[in-house]
Amino acid sequence: MEPLSDDDPRRIGRYDLLGRIGAGGMGRVYLGRSASGRQVAIKVIHHTLVESPEFRTRFAREIAAARAVGGFYTAAVVDADPDAEQPWLATEYVPGPSLDQAVREHGPLSGDPLRVLAVGLAEALAAIHAAGVVHRDFKPSNVVLAADGPRVIDFGIARAFDATALTSAQQILGTPGFMAPEQLQDGTVTAAADVFCLGMTLAYASTGRPPFGTGGLLELSYRVVNNEPDLDGVPTALAGVVESCLAKDPARRPGIRQVLDALTGTSPGPAPMPIHPPVSIQPPVPVPVPVPVPATMSGYLPTPNSPTNGTPPSGPKRSAVPMVVSSMAVLAIAAGVGIWYLSSGNKDPDTSSVSGAPTTHSTGTSTSLLPDSQTPATSPASPSTSPSSSAPSQIVVGSLNFPESALLAEIYAQALTAKGLTVTKKLNLGAREVAYNALRSGMVSVIPEYNGALLAYLQPGATAKTTDDIDAAVIAKLPAELELLNAAPAQDNDSLVVTQTTASKFGLAAIADLASQAPQLVLGGAPDFQTRPSGLPALQGAYGLHFKSFQSLDYGGPISVSALNQGRVQVVDLFTSDPAIVQNHLVVLADGKNVFGSQNVIPLAVKSALPQAGADALNAVSAKLTTAELGQLNEQVSVENKAPADVAHAWLVKSGLA
Repeated sequence: MEPLSDDDPRRIGRYDLLGRIGAGGMGRVYLGRSASGRQVAIKVIHHTLVESPEFRTRFAREIAAARAVGGFYTAAVVDADPDAEQPWLATEYVPGPSLDQAVREHGPLSGDPLRVLAVGLAEALAAIHAAGVVHRDFKPSNVVLAADGPRVIDFGIARAFDATALTSAQQILGTPGFMAPEQLQDGTVTAAADVFCLGMTLAYASTGRPPFGTGGLLELSYRVVNNEPDLDGVPTALAGVVESCLAKDPARRPGIRQVLDALTGTSPGPAPMPIHPPVSIQPPVPVPVPVPVPATMSGYLPTPNSPTNGTPPSGPKRSAVPMVVSSMAVLAIAAGVGIWYLSSGNKDPDTSSVSGAPTTHSTGTSTSLLPDSQTPATSPASPSTSPSSSAPSQIVVGSLNFPESALLAEIYAQALTAKGLTVTKKLNLGAREVAYNALRSGMVSVIPEYNGALLAYLQPGATAKTTDDIDAAVIAKLPAELELLNAAPAQDNDSLVVTQTTASKFGLAAIADLASQAPQLVLGGAPDFQTRPSGLPALQGAYGLHFKSFQSLDYGGPISVSALNQGRVQVVDLFTSDPAIVQNHLVVLADGKNVFGSQNVIPLAVKSALPQAGADALNAVSAKLTTAELGQLNEQVSVENKAPADVAHAWLVKSGLA
């Protein structure tokens, strides 16, 4: 997501705009917020299209089509104005990468994630067709991998079955490489065209390449009409379904209900895709997730241990008898294998062994599935079943879902490797709830934490403020299998920040100075800052601050900084190590009453997973890391665009730890 530029509107209809999600041929898409705080994605039509009566009619049809479908499978329409000077459409905001982005950045899907995707997309098209709608542009970039399942988006050129076509015979609406033969030949589009595109989409998801290759419009169109698709690499259990969807003659393609039956094993035909490894159908561990953040779906993405191209993993195998399940059971089973969660960032995954040397790629979003047996947060992992109950063969370093945590994890991983230990990484696991559960389940061995934030998570309302008091309170709350190592002098506290202009105008140097000015100032911050015990409620209690209003922004990212610089908010919550503070000459207001408390960087580890040499290595890192250095490291990554692995390696060498 990008901050709003000077030529972007600040409000559409009754929605305040927070940032720009993207842009395309039809216009721009913004993240908006209603008066109640609900987030929406707002598509605003490009001004060059507005004068076309045909386009206005088509856009009105898009709204009607999307409202006709609604439900779980698409982003629900919440508002629209096709008659506005610049027509717009507001839908439910669905965080998540597109299937196209996920495959490009993480590689093809396989095993359970592919099965869940295939069933979810088939159900989505079944719902769309049941509403009398043909999508007409079904492709990987129009599939969002949301936290609760795949969503089909962008009905910009959808057409109701009984509607009059608005395009001339000479105009093709669709995307080259993801269009049915009849669509390319004479423009005929029925539900069978969507089935053909579903086959292409599933082939792409399972192989990482379009089944008819790449190239220009004419070249691709010729291949789609005349050549057989390249299905090499499509898992055997899925290949039959995909091949039938890609029949040249639309009359020979299965209906979408037949596709769904074949995938779930509820009709004669090829056996359904097997699920490995065997798991019980149980509800997933509940994991609260903060929003808004760019999202990824761990349950969809491949992992180093997941099977590829349909090859089952080692270990116990399911009986060869086909498993007949409903699609909802498939989702429940997938949840039993891996938690679907939201995480920020748009990087490449890195779960490879750490060499300790600098690399040319950046750290990335973890795409790992949780172990087959998950331990709820309410009960410690059983020593008899925990993966970390015996001497570890390797140490797994994880991180939370923001760049600084991933950078710290890089430092930890390379410091451990320098001591001759075998290390792998699972970075950007998710929010604290997800990373903490991953640690307790044994999926990871150690994560970088912040003592104050960890205490607030373990004991909401805790009053400890100093480093020593916080550490003692955390230790008292930790389960027996976890341990805190030594805290670093480095801190990354919440802070209230203003521009130099605002500081001068109102005479602000400390948070206490806001007491008389707050009623005329707008405070901005992450959505949970408004209700977090250590956020706005703490400021109200300690300093008596009551701001004019609160604006939900991002988690101390570019949207927050942009909103502050543009004057849409006058005070914003940023972390003290954020390089944007120095870059933009912002003023950090002193927290004289220590409302935010200490936030020392500290390793949190599974006792049995970390040998003494590993604990010594991480304690040595803590002894060297200062707040000033942490800010410099962040600047190298976020401003200078250096690879976190390179930045980590250089700091370790400089500090004599590598």
